[in-house]
Amino acid sequence: MENSLRFIGRELVKLGHHVKIFCFQYSPNEPLQMVHEGIEIIRCPFKPVRWPHAQFLSQVATTQIAIPAVLGEFHPNAVWSRSACVGLGIRRSGYSGPLLQIYPTNARMNCRGLFLQTHGLAIKRRLMLLGLWPLAYFTSSNLERELARKSTAITFSENMRSQLLADFPKKSSDCNVISPGVDTDFFSPENGARYFETIKREYGLRKDETIVLYVGRLSCAKHIPMLMDAFSLLKVRAKLVLVGSGPEKERLQSYASSIGIADRLVFAGTQHEMLPGFYAISRVCVLPTTIESFGQVYLESLASGTPAVGFAGDGRRILTATGEIIRDGQTGGVVSKVSASAIAEKIYSILSLNDKDYAAMSRYAREDVQERFTWRRFTLEAIKMSGSGALEEA
Repeated sequence: MENSLRFIGRELVKLGHHVKIFCFQYSPNEPLQMVHEGIEIIRCPFKPVRWPHAQFLSQVATTQIAIPAVLGEFHPNAVWSRSACVGLGIRRSGYSGPLLQIYPTNARMNCRGLFLQTHGLAIKRRLMLLGLWPLAYFTSSNLERELARKSTAITFSENMRSQLLADFPKKSSDCNVISPGVDTDFFSPENGARYFETIKREYGLRKDETIVLYVGRLSCAKHIPMLMDAFSLLKVRAKLVLVGSGPEKERLQSYASSIGIADRLVFAGTQHEMLPGFYAISRVCVLPTTIESFGQVYLESLASGTPAVGFAGDGRRILTATGEIIRDGQTGGVVSKVSASAIAEKIYSILSLNDKDYAAMSRYAREDVQERFTWRRFTLEAIKMSGSGALEEA
């Protein structure tokens, strides 16, 4: 279940609404039904399908079959969906009430990232992904087109809205940007500091050393080798910490060795409870992606008081919302050129700050996020859009 659903549900409950969450069960270890923070969570068993286009269609069909029982028992005044496949399955099930569709990404951006950003993979793997791309894109874009006619749209960023309107220009009056939030109690310097000793013991990292952080999947689409190249150019002694897991770990280890940074690279794996500690112990967090509909990592880092760095979007080749989140030179760095040297220069501009200036940037980074990105604001604006003032949401 996406964390965003949990936070939105929590805010709805605080506002006096009754909430039920429907999602897929991908592992038998996940309970089919549970109550968390006063919210009933219903999981529908779903067996992943090998081929992407078939997976999309299966998610729509599974939702279409399973959701009527949930809606029939709950009788919601509105449904908010974060998955296009789930949203369309709900509409195809016969539900005719308000449907607010949150688009975390769209078919074009998703398929481009999954199937076309394959630099560094074996030729056979790249050719296979290239062959899968047309059918996956054709299927998901057609499903998205049907859903666009039958729902009210929300995106987390202007970047995502512009991509959606490029495909569906008629949605311009029915597509609004509402910035998401971040849990600033969980992601905070104080909470992060609780994990410093454990991180030191398990990973050999200390607060008094310079740490450059990456958080995300270890995937070729994330341009981690470019970050490694940038790190190798830094004129300061530092460590590069990669938090996350994925299929590219071995290749990244080999690449680190080939450019001479293996002894300063730490793979920390996927983190949950201790994630605030990794943000808070780091001097800067870098997200080197060129296709990113929003960038929740930025919010988590800034909320933790750690400046962030990422590429500026240009609406064409570089599709990011970095400039909508990071204030260049004030809460982090926005890189205008896609290159290792440009990233290195921006990282160094933060690492070289004196203690007073760094503390001011760190403090403002957290204050700015607390002011501009809250789940309460998102929820209140979404309620207005869905036209539901009553007390049931799904």
